[in-house]
Amino acid sequence: TKPRSKYSNSDLPVPVNYRWTNRFLDTATLWAGSQPNIWTIPEDAMVTTFQAIFNAVYPDVVYTVKTHGSQASQASQRLAEWRSGFGSTTLAMVIDLFSKIDEQPHDEVASQLLEDYIFICEDMDEPNHARNFCSHFILQLVANAHLSKVSDALDIPALHTQELLEGYHMDSVIALATAALEHTFSFVRDDIINVKSIIEHMETNGRKLEIRLPKTLNKATGRETSGPYMFSVSNWGEETASYKISIVSRGDENTIDVITFAQ
Repeated sequence: TKPRSKYSNSDLPVPVNYRWTNRFLDTATLWAGSQPNIWTIPEDAMVTTFQAIFNAVYPDVVYTVKTHGSQASQASQRLAEWRSGFGSTTLAMVIDLFSKIDEQPHDEVASQLLEDYIFICEDMDEPNHARNFCSHFILQLVANAHLSKVSDALDIPALHTQELLEGYHMDSVIALATAALEHTFSFVRDDIINVKSIIEHMETNGRKLEIRLPKTLNKATGRETSGPYMFSVSNWGEETASYKISIVSRGDENTIDVITFAQ
């Protein structure tokens, strides 16, 4: 058995084709979005669910999913990339937003959006807290970072995938999107990233988006790292959980509306 980090697609028990990249992974991602803690999903729950999805996608293949096997390892890596994708997608969205704002300093705009959590409101000029978590930012991020990753999910009644596609139990997805937005707007407010410099770099490098985060010294390893600035569970897990509590308190109908509007 290899270490989990050493597995690649070539180790999978099935070909890397549409059934794996779209059917299996989209279904696994959809399920992951419904979990109580979207950042940290218990391995036994993942193995059980991956087995159910594998059996549905590959009814002609006899295979037992194991915690440290190739299938579970590759699927888990995909879920990690999906979560971090909320952060990278938000960065691209926010850079695009601020590239169109010239009349006011970017750090001031970001500060205003973060004040009283205006960025989560549907109408930011006349905030109505009954419409929290329906902002254009959240809807666009949910669509780009999540819905586009689950569109080919298989209908598996035992996993209630049809209900999940309709928006049931997607509180964690909305919470993750909200935390990612706060994370990035904070970068602009605190001048951790300079939008003007990033745009100037894009204009001279074929519109390629490149963002270099600051580095700090990790005293344990003696190396510099961008870890404290990454969108990760250690940095944003508590904020995600806090947002989820607020979203859940608003009821299933609100959550379903957000997912519906994002589609």
